[in-house]
Amino acid sequence: MREAFTQVIASQQDEESKEATMVRELQPILYTVIVNDFKYTSGIVLIEIFELP
Repeated sequence: MREAFTQVIASQQDEESKEATMVRELQPILYTVIVNDFKYTSGIVLIEIFELP
C-alpha cells in the first residue's frame, strides 16, 4: 500500500489513522459511491481516486 501512495505522490497515513484505503482496478466508466458508518450517522466524506502508473 505504501508503494501505491509513493507512486501517486499522496500523503501516507500513519499507523494510528482512522482513514480507510483500498487499491482496486476499475474500468473507465461512471461510478456511484455510497458511504455509511456502522451507526448510519451523517457526516462528510472525501473520496480521492488516483491512477497508478
